[in-house]
Amino acid sequence: MLIPADGIADPEVTILVPALNEELTIGGFVAWCREGIAFGRAYIDAIPHIRGRFVIMGDADCTYDFREIRPFIEAFRTGAEFVMGSRLKGSIEPGAMPPLHRYFGTPVTTFILNLMFGSRFSDIHCGMRGITRDALTRMDLRSQGWEYASEMVLKSVHMRLRTTEVPIHFLKDPEGRLSHMKRRGWLEPWRAGWMNLRAMLIHGVDFFLIKPGDLAQFYRRKRGAVLSCAIMKYAFVVVHPYFNAAKYHLKYARTELVDRIDEVQHPLVREALRMMKIEPGIEVVSIADIPSGTGLGSSSSFSVALLNALYAHQRVFAPKEQLALEACILEIERLGEPMGKQDQYAAAYGGVNLHEFEPHGGMTVQPLLLPTAITAELESNLLLFFTGSQRDARSVLAHQIDAVEQDAATFGRLERLVALAYDMRDLLLAGDLDGFGRALDRGWQIKRSISSMISNATIDRLYEHARAAGALGGKVAGAGGGGFLLLYCPKSKQARVREALCDLQSLDFRLDWGGARIAFAQ
Repeated sequence: MLIPADGIADPEVTILVPALNEELTIGGFVAWCREGIAFGRAYIDAIPHIRGRFVIMGDADCTYDFREIRPFIEAFRTGAEFVMGSRLKGSIEPGAMPPLHRYFGTPVTTFILNLMFGSRFSDIHCGMRGITRDALTRMDLRSQGWEYASEMVLKSVHMRLRTTEVPIHFLKDPEGRLSHMKRRGWLEPWRAGWMNLRAMLIHGVDFFLIKPGDLAQFYRRKRGAVLSCAIMKYAFVVVHPYFNAAKYHLKYARTELVDRIDEVQHPLVREALRMMKIEPGIEVVSIADIPSGTGLGSSSSFSVALLNALYAHQRVFAPKEQLALEACILEIERLGEPMGKQDQYAAAYGGVNLHEFEPHGGMTVQPLLLPTAITAELESNLLLFFTGSQRDARSVLAHQIDAVEQDAATFGRLERLVALAYDMRDLLLAGDLDGFGRALDRGWQIKRSISSMISNATIDRLYEHARAAGALGGKVAGAGGGGFLLLYCPKSKQARVREALCDLQSLDFRLDWGGARIAFAQ
């Protein structure tokens, strides 16, 4: 831990240093830091304790010279959010990097990442890098091993951070210290390479898959965004060993008892079992608070819950991002559903989030951290009413996809919706909830003009009655065509709105901030 010598309470830079197995070099490294131009506090896994606006990371093995961090700080001061060191643009001391790493591993994996994500890095494995504290917090990094560094690089691209590289000097391991690779064996470089490549595949699956989706036809041409919130209405999945070890026993709206995965009738369960290579002798039971076809994402909630339960059954912890990504693969790629990705990510993460969709297929989730008072007021001003009709989202979404692909005016409407998503985010963060409600109305007027299947005479009549009674805005949840009508209405006008929609069933709810979770495992 380095405390500012002059007692500065809010230093500009924090140096974060993983120092496991660095007993021989940590003293020299600390001396280097004291010679440098910035001070801060550094703990292993100490992100919650970071104080500086800028964070500079690097190994404590004295192969990265922290006396030379001025270029990083100058890059930050000119607007950069992510600063990568580059050994290949700088200098490499003889014997510092094995030829396999220098001439094959690093260039090849860097080339793959740049190809997949449209980036321009020269050395993605450089351990010396810097990032703003704000960007690091928003990244929500989850990886537990070496791939943590690759996840950071990948998410910097997904988040469209202002990025630059600075040349650095890479030094040879001090005498008497074995490198990580030599310490762990000759296979270790190949294992590390695979871990980093796997991280790229997890975060860049859409590079390889051409998928349908209500927004994909837009964001493959231009960056897309939606604002979503999760509510406390759940899909519950129980996975348990079955007495007959040769059978799959499934209980949902019907019961199935089969010998092989191919015989399973429920498409999501069948493909999830196949994707995760689940053997017979298992029982899967599911129930849900909300029926399908109502626009509240019950299908994707079930997919996320099912994958989470199957992982827990195998005693594996699956991060939220992995659950969301694999639920997208399950529904969109394996089952070919014409849908977007926001439902899966909303179910996995919970909370209020801005979802951004990149042309290369990547996705970023930006949580909105709202004050408690604003959250409570937002919850109390949102109303849900069931219109009485359920619809097949496939036909509604397929019609929207055709409109986006064939009509330039429809594409322009989606551009306006994307811009509105950012405006609504800003209104929430500013605490302007009534402004947010009026923006909901603007969004609904744009959305309903995209396709004739999104609304109908009955929905239009219900919405106008609600507006006349005092609702500031609203929309039909999900793809449209039926399901639930979401309204924003100040508390003082809600009695009139409920009276105007007295023939509809209302649904009381609260926002959910936990996302997918395991209630019990043994």
